[in-house]
Amino acid sequence: HQHPPKPRPGQRSTMECSLLQKISLLDPCLFAKAGRYTWSTLLDATLRGIGQVVFCDSPLAGVLIFVGLTVGGWFPALMALLCTTEATMIAWFLSMDLHSLRHGLWGFNATLAGQAIGTFLSSSVDGLSVVVPLIATTLAAPLSLVLTAAITRGLRESGTPGLTLPFNITTLFLLGGCLQYKYVHTAATLTPHLPVPNGAVTACLRVGVESACGSAPGALYARAVATGISQVYLVDDITSGVLIAVGMAVASPFTALSAVAGSAIGSAVALGVGVDGAQIVAGLWGNNALLTSAALAAVFISPRPAGVALGVFAAVVTAVAQGTVAAMLGVWGLPTLTIPFCLVTLVILAAHSSSPHWRLASDDCTGEMEQSLLNGEL
Repeated sequence: HQHPPKPRPGQRSTMECSLLQKISLLDPCLFAKAGRYTWSTLLDATLRGIGQVVFCDSPLAGVLIFVGLTVGGWFPALMALLCTTEATMIAWFLSMDLHSLRHGLWGFNATLAGQAIGTFLSSSVDGLSVVVPLIATTLAAPLSLVLTAAITRGLRESGTPGLTLPFNITTLFLLGGCLQYKYVHTAATLTPHLPVPNGAVTACLRVGVESACGSAPGALYARAVATGISQVYLVDDITSGVLIAVGMAVASPFTALSAVAGSAIGSAVALGVGVDGAQIVAGLWGNNALLTSAALAAVFISPRPAGVALGVFAAVVTAVAQGTVAAMLGVWGLPTLTIPFCLVTLVILAAHSSSPHWRLASDDCTGEMEQSLLNGEL
């Protein structure tokens, strides 16, 4: 009889694999494939996932952003961290694309899903106000991961990334049925409502719906830009916005600049068309324009004058789309999330080949992360 070959150092023998297979629901070979990835690697990937929401492939940026989220509210931040960690670990154990894993691309949709659950979901039963979000977070991580893989595969032919579509689908799936539930409900800010008639809109900048018009519109506009940054993570807090902007600047100063400009453009468009000033100051009209501006002017399109101009144009269009999406989803008591950003950015990226002036970042080899995103690894 021939003896089986001796395993290499660190490799499991055939007998070990066979025994472990009988006592484990997971294929032990998965551990062998991912064995070279340590817990510190997982921590690094988790932090990068938190940063990748705003296109920051940096664990330090992830730390700064997470601190900002904690300042805005410790419970939603905890849900975001748990959901990101769970999605990253599942991707690790399933040996999903390891390049994407190392760069946090399997976790960033889970970050937003966890943050949304911690912000919007609760229970009317005493003692379950924490348990319900925890259960929902446990479900959201694998769901967002599966959606990320499916959307990535579906869009690979066109060469466009999935962006935060998995987050939007996951969150709407979990929140959409709350009107039918007795024991699980959404926050009071998500009550179904019809659009406010034009004459009833108070367009002046102010802090809070019931507040009087502010006497310092410049300061309030600056606050709107800062909270527009934090509202990417569903947080209404100036300090959070500043910390997130600093984290972005650590990873990429130009991306941070594009993001701040996008928030300013979105807030300006809302102010120009006469949106409720309290919503503008809360940052609700800057977050989607921020993501579109950063995505097109700094990440996906080559940062040339034409690319920057495209980013500005797209930010304006995104702000207009925000009003349409908000009016449609508000009837069902659902948040806008990042749907306007996804709609506008995906359409523009799909049309990039129509002009030689809109060159993709991957065409100029501007960075490993950008190429990963555009090669369908997102």
